[in-house]
Amino acid sequence: MPYNHILKCVVVDDQQMLLAKKREEKPSDQYVFQYYNSSEYKTRKEGLIRGTNVKGKVKDKLILDALNDPFWNIRLTAIQLADKLSDAAKKQGIDRIKLMLENDSKSQVREGAIQFLTKNVDPQLAQTICIESIANDSSYLVVSAGLVFLGQINPQEALLKARNLENESSSSLKLAIAQIYAGFGEETESVFFQNALKSQRLSALDEVGVLSSYSMFLVRQDLETIAKAVPA
Repeated sequence: MPYNHILKCVVVDDQQMLLAKKREEKPSDQYVFQYYNSSEYKTRKEGLIRGTNVKGKVKDKLILDALNDPFWNIRLTAIQLADKLSDAAKKQGIDRIKLMLENDSKSQVREGAIQFLTKNVDPQLAQTICIESIANDSSYLVVSAGLVFLGQINPQEALLKARNLENESSSSLKLAIAQIYAGFGEETESVFFQNALKSQRLSALDEVGVLSSYSMFLVRQDLETIAKAVPA
């Protein structure tokens, strides 16, 4: 029997009633078949995720093929699964993801590409990737990711880039700058936090993030700077 159903039931008046099917398990190779043969996005995504439990060249081919998928969210999922590639296929995956960072039409995919590449290439190349993304990408989402990951590789370079981006209006970028300043900013960066929090340009979630970063920034400052941050 190829399928194993896990069902949730309840007994009412001695009659067993099916409430819902909780999960369906099947062999990994059937999920691979599901990815390649279904026309439904959700079904294909599930096939990709669960199909990577297979071993060997089948798994590598599945992930590499999914990096070229017409659906952007499946491409993003494939990037997130690319750590499962074998050593033999990893270089091909990295080369493909580099091209996606440069050319993919979806900023979410390019952001995912930065995250993968900074963890899977040497630090010097990772730094170059982040700097080029900050300079050239049209999406604040990608620029913000490049800045944050650059901060993990070369904090001083990230600090210089952050200072040059302070006047950009993007809420997500202001949060990324705040995260850099939280860890590495100097006393003068306190003005950025105050202006950002007063600007009314931050989304509600980003405002919380900037405020949290400001708290982390202040922990590293002297009492005079902290006193200026607290209204009398």
